Amino acid sequence: SFEEKLFTSPNGATDNQNDYPIRVVLSSFYWGDNGVQGIPDGKSSCDQCEVNCDSCQGLAFVQAHDSSSTGYDQGSGQYTRAHRDSAVVNAMRSWVGLGEMQTAPVSAEVVV
Repeated sequence: SFEEKLFTSPNGATDNQNDYPIRVVLSSFYWGDNGVQGIPDGKSSCDQCEVNCDSCQGLAFVQAHDSSSTGYDQGSGQYTRAHRDSAVVNAMRSWVGLGEMQTAPVSAEVVV
């Protein structure tokens, strides 16, 4: 993935440890309803609107942390958390000299 390559061998780098000392991964972004874009911190929620509210397109508060996220949650009202992908996390850890993170498989039980 692009995110892994950014930390293992970015384009143009000849020395991965010393070239491009600052590297950034967009850690999350939000897929709002009806194409709304912004930060779902609750400060742009339509329930706070006081004037001209008929056309309000706001973002209600959404908790950023979700322990069940696998990194690429998609769909209306979902965060995408690229930094949760274990391959990306391990590439970042390796770049800063940390060992690989061992993770247990994530499983979900569906109750009907």
